[in-house]
Amino acid sequence: MPDAAFGQDDRHVILTWPNGVDLVDAVTGARRRLPGVGRVIGVVPGKVVATTGRRALEGAPDTELVTLDARGAVRTRTPFDPALQALLTPDGERLVLVSDNEVLTMDPRTGGRVRARATLGGPGAEAELVRWTEDGRLLVMLGWDDPVLYLVDLETGKSRQVKNVPSRLGEVVVGRLA
Repeated sequence: MPDAAFGQDDRHVILTWPNGVDLVDAVTGARRRLPGVGRVIGVVPGKVVATTGRRALEGAPDTELVTLDARGAVRTRTPFDPALQALLTPDGERLVLVSDNEVLTMDPRTGGRVRARATLGGPGAEAELVRWTEDGRLLVMLGWDDPVLYLVDLETGKSRQVKNVPSRLGEVVVGRLA
């Protein structure tokens, strides 16, 4: 069985198989193999952002970040560290990365202009990207044993801790966050 995920466009389903990745249009049923793609990071109308390798150990020398058009044709390529956690912004214009306790942004077409947008917790804290909220803020989890959730506004760089969240996040469906 493949791993399945929905794109941010609410129209496409990403099927990740051991031997490749398929993009399925949930409206028409059309299915397209994405040649050379190992992991899809995000799908927005008219654009797919992916890597040529799966999530792997740091420093895999031949992994690239690619942007593809709606037909699956590669538009841009740039070197990419496959160990990074990455999430495409809802508008598809930026890639959000997390490195230790910093939330960074970059241009997925060029791989350039990486800049810190928010710092969470103290040095050495490990953050994990969770998802986007309905109002465009990013939900980030810090720590594993006793996780703490933060809402990050990428435009201002401000973050705040989300209170009263159960410690067993695997059993929680996140809706609107105040």
